[in-house]
Amino acid sequence: MRASGLDLGNIKKTRDQTVLAIFSDAQTRLRKPANLKALTTAIDKLDWFSAREEGLGNFYEGLFERNAAEKKSGAGQYFTPRPLIDCLVRLMRPQHGEVIQDPAAGTGGFLVAADHHIKERTDDLFKLTEEQAHFQRHQAYIGAELVPDTHRLCLMNLMLHSIEGSVGCADTLSPDGEGLGKADLVLTNPPFGTKKGGGRPTRSDFSITADVSNKQLAFVEHVVRALKPGGRAAVVVPDNVLFEDTTGLFNDTTRADLGDPGNQRQPRGELTMSTAAYRDLENLPARAIGELFDGQLHAQSRPAAPHVHTQSFVVGQLFNPFYRGVGGPGGWVILSEPEIHFKLDIDVAVPDLAGWRRERKLKFPMGHKIELVPDWVCEILSPSTRSIDREIKLPLYARYGVSYAWLVEPIEHVVEAYRLQDGEWVAVGRYTGTTQAAIPPFDAVPLDLGSLWMPT
Repeated sequence: MRASGLDLGNIKKTRDQTVLAIFSDAQTRLRKPANLKALTTAIDKLDWFSAREEGLGNFYEGLFERNAAEKKSGAGQYFTPRPLIDCLVRLMRPQHGEVIQDPAAGTGGFLVAADHHIKERTDDLFKLTEEQAHFQRHQAYIGAELVPDTHRLCLMNLMLHSIEGSVGCADTLSPDGEGLGKADLVLTNPPFGTKKGGGRPTRSDFSITADVSNKQLAFVEHVVRALKPGGRAAVVVPDNVLFEDTTGLFNDTTRADLGDPGNQRQPRGELTMSTAAYRDLENLPARAIGELFDGQLHAQSRPAAPHVHTQSFVVGQLFNPFYRGVGGPGGWVILSEPEIHFKLDIDVAVPDLAGWRRERKLKFPMGHKIELVPDWVCEILSPSTRSIDREIKLPLYARYGVSYAWLVEPIEHVVEAYRLQDGEWVAVGRYTGTTQAAIPPFDAVPLDLGSLWMPT
């Protein structure tokens, strides 16, 4: 097998450039001659034409997926889940005649899926002219993969799917990336994090990310500059990569620059997606309450009588002393069921009650979107909302820095109070029964627990 690998990777004995690249520096871990003989004999018996017809390429990709699923293998970073790839390909609708690029090709999943999409709609290219079919097989797909062994797998995957595109072993963030040329469509899942050793991109055409080691930002700039006029892209990146305040790179000026026709177009997938989810929220029936967590819509019906009773009496006891300052210190704004956009149109929660200290100067919006994080929230639990309140909303409130949270059980007659400390919830107390309880942050005036529970 070592000798065979040397032959296939030897430019003096093999002329096919793809085969040369696949078997360059080939090695094997097989040590026993009997195992080597059994393997080569089995390979010789394969009917390669029939194997391709029966989906040998899909079987090969299936092996990638199984290997990527094993965390200890470390292969997951080079393999994008096929359902995600298929979703993005369906959304972008690649067409025959287009140049399709993946600047971080991995094992070639995006290029294979795009090719499959086009072949399904062209009767396996038979509906195309000879010239068009030749373009699809030999010139439609371009890309780059930095890691040599992953590049080897990518070329084999493309070959088994009858794709003879040009995917080189290269660093897209180096001058090699400029050689990829322009594309009608870019599909990619670039690596996250910083360049190895903290190095910066060495591209002469980069400006916005020329001085940063953040790889995903640099890949976004590559994608924008690689698109032909009117081109389109689907890129998997960390949440809010274009707009996060911590980078300071993609401010209003640079976003306008990327959106200028002379510099191609600004990718706006995240904005479009979140707006669509929020439209779904707004279109819910009047008796439904909608919330968004990481852009995913959660809807529930209006609460039952015990829930409404408890909510009414909590706000009733807090309103005068803490909102109006009658019989108490005042200093708070307290609202029932406000729509709080912790992250505009993406993380949207509707707590049963929420409060803001007046010194934070809450500005009431003309509409119903409040973007100022509250100082206190209260959730009245019911069988249908208990898991969401505890497992989704409470961690969300902690993540965005809400200082205090109450969880009230109207059936079990319990109030749980929490205070945020170093990003984690710390239990302040658990109050039960019908006693008077001084519960932070409203401990200046005791709460009459007995009035919170609906009479039986």
